[in-house]
Amino acid sequence: MRFVYFFTLIITSLMIGCQSKEEQWRNPNVCDFINEDKCIKVNYELDYDIIPRPTLGLVFQNRSDVGVEMEIFNYGKTIVINKYAIDNIYSSKLAPISHFYIVGAENISITNTFNDETYGEWAKGRVVVTEFNRLFENVFISPLAYNYIQKKQYDDNDYLVLVRLISLENNCTFNGIFYGDYLTEWIINSNYKQIMIKQPINFAGNNRGAFWSPLLTDEEYKIYESFLQMRQMGLMPNQQKLPRTIIEKITR
Repeated sequence: MRFVYFFTLIITSLMIGCQSKEEQWRNPNVCDFINEDKCIKVNYELDYDIIPRPTLGLVFQNRSDVGVEMEIFNYGKTIVINKYAIDNIYSSKLAPISHFYIVGAENISITNTFNDETYGEWAKGRVVVTEFNRLFENVFISPLAYNYIQKKQYDDNDYLVLVRLISLENNCTFNGIFYGDYLTEWIINSNYKQIMIKQPINFAGNNRGAFWSPLLTDEEYKIYESFLQMRQMGLMPNQQKLPRTIIEKITR
């Protein structure tokens, strides 16, 4: 019964497309951003730009594992998150590694504000993740997250989510604040192991967009590459680990 319930949710999610006022055909997954109402229009209106989707994982011991994907709205034009993905769709495949943290508005300091013709106001800022004792600079703050922060009328059903996207192969990372609901918070804070990361889109190059920056310094990346080569050649003891400074940048 549990399998049937989640399978129904998954099929329903896959069938949901985004409406368009245009009569000619276009990708049915492309959504419309309604700046006046601060929402993203699918075939219903979503108030959030990060949403959980039930998904089936690997088949193990004759049963299918059930988990959750965190889908992020890939804004377009000047504030596209990953330019190699389709603009204006929700996707869980924007990077090979994704980390998620629930943060409070009091832990976000706005440093710069901007206004986009299509999406409205958004910002950059400093974010402190007290639970993990981390500070992130120059963090992208999405239009919906920025609107929520500015309203200062916080609801117990609404949360801000710091998303870290990482591509070790290309030595780059993205840090952004998005707007989620109580279910997103519950999954991240209480059921984090249920979050699944599917195979990301193929990146054609290193320029993913304006909000990506180097993850490791040049020296750290050389150490990381040497570590992988030695491990692949069987010349590195299994107990040997990467330097702590590198591990902290890669892991949650």
